[in-house]
Amino acid sequence: MKSDNRPKDYFKRSRDDLFNLLPKSANLKVLDVGCGEGLLGGRLKQLGQIVYGIEISSNAANIASSVLDKVFVGNVENMEFEFQDGFFDTIILGDILEHLYDPWTFLSRTSRFLKKNGILAASIPNIQYFPIIIDLLRGRFEYRAHGILDKTHLRFFTSREVTRLFSHSGLVILDMPTIYPYKKRLAKIVIPALDILSFHIFKNFLIGNIFVVATLRK
Repeated sequence: MKSDNRPKDYFKRSRDDLFNLLPKSANLKVLDVGCGEGLLGGRLKQLGQIVYGIEISSNAANIASSVLDKVFVGNVENMEFEFQDGFFDTIILGDILEHLYDPWTFLSRTSRFLKKNGILAASIPNIQYFPIIIDLLRGRFEYRAHGILDKTHLRFFTSREVTRLFSHSGLVILDMPTIYPYKKRLAKIVIPALDILSFHIFKNFLIGNIFVVATLRK
């Protein structure tokens, strides 16, 4: 599935979930991998941050280039960058790792560009999410245009495997915040309550995305 054949809104997400996890100080240097049309990066620019983007879709990258400080176009696994080690204060990987053939090598390579006390924030679809489990019990594993079973996803992760991925890549996880995907009022009340009452046993079945805030291992 070619990147520019994805749904029209695929590259138009401002990502409140990730934005809330990021440092807000001015003058920080940020790398947004998979920056889309630059909506998230644009919000960081308004805070006075310097934002570089990488995007595989040339159409989305053209739009992002009018918002961000610099945008690189291409497949991140095949690109060579001249960034110095420790160049960025923040690196964002918003639903990127699942699209890669070798996310282990990519994460190790990219983390070199992070400052010693810098922050890497990522979101990764959770294959353990209960609707996926229910479909598997019914013998279904249907790819879609977007979401956890996006047709362009090459890798699938649970929280446990995400933890192993980051540890393998020389990163220390500072936080894995629970962000529920539910919009209906009843679900917003019932699902967190179920999580608490189950002593978080069911947590990994109730979240659609795994969120990670990490830094370099000292």
